[in-house]
Amino acid sequence: TPTGQCLDRNECLENPGICNPGQCIDMVGSYRCLCPNGYKTTRDQSMCVDVDECERQPCGNGTCKNTVGSYNCLCYPGFQNSHNSDCIDVDECSTQRGLCRNGQCVNTLGTFLCMCNDGYEL
Repeated sequence: TPTGQCLDRNECLENPGICNPGQCIDMVGSYRCLCPNGYKTTRDQSMCVDVDECERQPCGNGTCKNTVGSYNCLCYPGFQNSHNSDCIDVDECSTQRGLCRNGQCVNTLGTFLCMCNDGYEL
C-alpha cells in the first residue's frame, strides 16, 4: 500500500475454486480447505483430494471400485449389496421358492445346499 503497510491477501478470493470441491477458509497469512465427505485435505490443508475408500477393503465378498468422492462394491455371485454398501450373503432358501423339492434347503455362504428327504437323492 502507499503507506508501506503490509496487508493480508485473501487467497480464497484470489484463487476461486482453489479447494474444489471443498470450501476455502481465509486465514491471516494463509488459507485452509474444508473438504466434503469422500475427500481429505493434503498435509498442508491447501487442497482437497479424493479418498480411496477401497484401501480399507469395505466390500467383504466383492470387489471395490473407487469413484470420485465415493466407491462402489461389485459383489461376487451369491452376494448382494447391503444398505451400507458392503456385500452380504443372499439367502437363496428364503428368496427362491422350490429350490429343494423333496428336501430341505440349507443356506451357506455364497450358495446353498439341498438335504434330500429319506428315499430321495440329488
